[in-house]
Amino acid sequence: MLSVASLRRLAAVIASGLALACAAGLMILSAWALYYLSHEIARSWVAWLHLCLGLGLPLMLALHIGLGRRASALIRANALGNPQR
Repeated sequence: MLSVASLRRLAAVIASGLALACAAGLMILSAWALYYLSHEIARSWVAWLHLCLGLGLPLMLALHIGLGRRASALIRANALGNPQR
């Protein structure tokens, strides 16, 4: 049985994974828009969005990996009967 702390950590990992997937989807959409948009003002906004997402994705990935490792360590410790915080 998982403890409440383990479930909270798992929820954080799931939330960060969903945010990462949404950001990757937005990157795909903004790349498509950059290729097909011809209006210069819209293109500049999309370019800035694409740049910011591209710079933020590695940070989001690092956060997601860190949260996952902490959650799995906590679950493993609880399974062995050695609860940690």
